[in-house]
Amino acid sequence: MTVFAPVALTAYHKSGVAAWFAVANPALQGFEAVVELNAQAARAVLAEWEDNLKGVLGSTNPVEFFTQQLNASQQAVGKAASYGRHLVEIVSNTGRLDEGHARSHAPAGSEAVVTAMNSALSTASAAAETMRAVTAQVIETAQSGLEAVAASTQNGKPASPRANSARKELAARETA
Repeated sequence: MTVFAPVALTAYHKSGVAAWFAVANPALQGFEAVVELNAQAARAVLAEWEDNLKGVLGSTNPVEFFTQQLNASQQAVGKAASYGRHLVEIVSNTGRLDEGHARSHAPAGSEAVVTAMNSALSTASAAAETMRAVTAQVIETAQSGLEAVAASTQNGKPASPRANSARKELAARETA
């Protein structure tokens, strides 16, 4: 007498294969989206570097040179935040797809595994959201510091005490 009936064994095998491909395909689509995002970011960075270098090499005034550098830094901070938002969006969408496919294609008796996977995905999503919020706060602090430095460069006056405290706060966060 066998423990597994051939029909049940075949059904478990088919269910496992379907579950594997239901999770693997969305994961591959998410990977492709991240690769495409990285390719777009690399193209944009190269084009911006070229424009910035041409602008810097064409400037003869030191104030204009520093102003161009500060503007480029401010743009880079904003684009880094945008890249992070797109990356979090791709990851969360891929996680939702995987969760839905895993639940619908899971073999009988695997509810505990699906629940554990859902818990891990929700924890990862919460961590990504926390990182997004912290990144936004750091970017905001950096932008205020850059704006203060840009203003002091244009006015010829030293940066305000607020800008100095923002710079110290940013340095403290980076070391933490």
